[in-house]
Amino acid sequence: MDSMQKEKKNKEEEKQDYLKEKDIFWEIHRENRKEEEEMRLKSRSLWLNARDKNTTFFHNTMKIR
Repeated sequence: MDSMQKEKKNKEEEKQDYLKEKDIFWEIHRENRKEEEEMRLKSRSLWLNARDKNTTFFHNTMKIR
């Protein structure tokens, strides 16, 4: 009987550990996405500031976007 209870307890602990690990994974994933989006916006802003000239290249690039 004790072994069955221990086994059940171990399964519950494994499930809890799995759920904690899953939560941590998604938290890290969200933070990485935020950071990537922030870097993308910064790079675009810098590019627009540095390259904002009346050039054919600039106009063609904006048409594509």
